[in-house]
Amino acid sequence: MSSNDAVLLSVLHELRHSYQHTLAEVFCDISTEYRNLEIFSEAKGFFYNLKDYISSTEDYMAYKKQPCEVDANEFARERTRFYIETIQYYVNNVPYDTEHK
Repeated sequence: MSSNDAVLLSVLHELRHSYQHTLAEVFCDISTEYRNLEIFSEAKGFFYNLKDYISSTEDYMAYKKQPCEVDANEFARERTRFYIETIQYYVNNVPYDTEHK
């Protein structure tokens, strides 16, 4: 992985954490009668994980296994691969207009 790829991976990882925090805040703000709806299941998981978050300096292995970290790592890997492949596709002189009409 190049240093540019590593930067993109890190930015996307932290971006996902921002999304997780936003979902957790929304979960906290909604009425308790709605918290068990399937639509909020991901937010519920983020809320409880962030509430009892384990820092990497506290216990590195436990930190890496937390749902928020697993999710952020998976998201960052998938999106990094997508952006790199997309950039490589267009760098190889494929006109945008002919492929995306």
